[in-house]
Amino acid sequence: SLNKITINRQTAIPNDAFRNFVSVKEFVLTEATAIGELAFYQCYGLKKISMDNVTIFGNRCFERCTGLERIELPEIITLAHRSFYDCQGLKEVVIPNSVTTIKSYAFYNCFNLQNITLPEETTLIEEYAFQYCKALQSADLPGVNTIGVYAFDNCVSLAELNAPALITIGNYAFANVKALTTLSLPSVTTIGSYAFQNNVRLKKVIDTTELVTLNSYAFQNCYELSSIDLSALTTISTRVFESCDSLHTIELPAVTSFASDALRGNTRIEYVHITSPSLTSLPAWIFIDNHYLREITLPFVGGGAASGNNSRMGWLFNNGSVDGTDPRYLANQPWDSSSLNFLPQKTLEKITIIRQTTIPAQAFLNFSWVKHIVLEDATSIGNNAFQNCTMLKDVYMDKVTLIGSSAFQNCDGLETVTLPRIAIINTNTFYDCNSLKSVVIPDSVTTINEQAFYNCTALEKVSIPASVTTIGKHAFKLCTALTEATVAGAATLLEGAFRYCRNLVKVTMPKAIEIGNYAFGQCVSLSNVSIPLVRKILDYSFQQCTELTQLAIPSVTELGNYTFQECSQLINLKETDSLTTIGNYTFQNCRTLSSDNFGSVTKIGSYVFENCDNLLVIHLPAVTQMTDTTFRN
Repeated sequence: SLNKITINRQTAIPNDAFRNFVSVKEFVLTEATAIGELAFYQCYGLKKISMDNVTIFGNRCFERCTGLERIELPEIITLAHRSFYDCQGLKEVVIPNSVTTIKSYAFYNCFNLQNITLPEETTLIEEYAFQYCKALQSADLPGVNTIGVYAFDNCVSLAELNAPALITIGNYAFANVKALTTLSLPSVTTIGSYAFQNNVRLKKVIDTTELVTLNSYAFQNCYELSSIDLSALTTISTRVFESCDSLHTIELPAVTSFASDALRGNTRIEYVHITSPSLTSLPAWIFIDNHYLREITLPFVGGGAASGNNSRMGWLFNNGSVDGTDPRYLANQPWDSSSLNFLPQKTLEKITIIRQTTIPAQAFLNFSWVKHIVLEDATSIGNNAFQNCTMLKDVYMDKVTLIGSSAFQNCDGLETVTLPRIAIINTNTFYDCNSLKSVVIPDSVTTINEQAFYNCTALEKVSIPASVTTIGKHAFKLCTALTEATVAGAATLLEGAFRYCRNLVKVTMPKAIEIGNYAFGQCVSLSNVSIPLVRKILDYSFQQCTELTQLAIPSVTELGNYTFQECSQLINLKETDSLTTIGNYTFQNCRTLSSDNFGSVTKIGSYVFENCDNLLVIHLPAVTQMTDTTFRN
């Protein structure tokens, strides 16, 4: 029947003083300044306590006082460890300005506590302080700078958090908070592991301009999180956004340390922009789980190395080993099949490299789904850099001055290319780019190397500037859609330069000086050729150009072997005054040839006019050498 106890003179209430006084409803401590440990432990009936002079709480002093509903704390400095642990009936607590620290477990499992307002003087909340306060709806923490581990874990109703001075958030500090939708953290620099795990309604994290460290699993299972400001973040750890299915964009302008699995577990990320000027390397596989990735921006290719596997974009996308004998990768490959263990995500469409000046060899090898690549600062592109990027549509490379061999080989999706101010179009640069329709070659180019545009079957027209002096072997061979070619400068065409361009109709070369072997061989539609300054036309140059009817060669001095062999519609050569030498088989099977313009020729080889059935009269006043087969048949 005891309901009230008053202690009049005692200043220090001893440990366990009223332990298990389960029926007492009220205590009055008129002179007490200190309360010992477990002093009111399990006073289940306690409803009210007067303790105006108390400045010290012992650990666990009011633990499991389940009947206590409201308490106004005295001018204590530290709210002791487990002070109100498991006070399940506590709904309201008034904390004075004197309190600087909320110790561990202070309000643990006070599951009826609805609001907490701390004074600006309170700077520290220790571990587990409010864990399982399931009715807690708001927490006003204006001066708190550190929150310990699990401090608000399982505060499932917490919907409002005000912590403008908060700097450090411990592990699991706000885990399993179900009601928070928007979080403002203007002073926070560090968020601990699992700090906001299972915040299933959290949508936005704003005002995080001071946040520099994000530890492992910090926002795991925040399914609705769609926006977070990471502008100051320098360190990002393991799986920080695992299962954040609504988070589609991540911007990292300052990150310097990147865990290999930092983005693991978030399959829904679409846009990742890592633009930090201080980042020097990236670990392998960072995008392995990002199956919806559409666009990435990076300071360099792959891991940032100059060569080797970690210099390639595939370093970031390793989805397991690819069999080196797979025929998809063995065809036309000049590299070691054992290194082909990289596959990009099929959704990835755009890659931007913002800082790297030298793009390494094989940098984007086999990135067959990427459509757009931007190289903001690159000045050179290595060999095979984009080989087998079969869906690549365009590459921004305005600062590039060097492109390596086979750089765009088998890029079947390329349709138009405007080359930067390079000097050389290297060997196999656009080999087998079957959709390439047009290419703009700048006047900085001096050389087009061997097979540069080989088998570009959609290329329709090509204009080669006056700066070009050499067009290499088979440079435009098998460009079967090519209808017109202009070579503006004093160029030399090497072997097979336009061979098998079966739809090529018109060729204009006002300053070209030499046409190499097979240069226009088998160009079966060629009918309009202008070569006013060409001096030598070498072997097979116009072989089987079956639509060619006439050709003016005012500067040509020498025709090679088989030059016009089987040009079945060729009627005459005009302006042949400079011509002195005709090689073997030059007009063989030119059955419509009727030209009589060989007055300056001094040397004629074997079988030159064999089967020229329409040749009735020929004057050769200057000839000094011919063979007994020159006019065979």
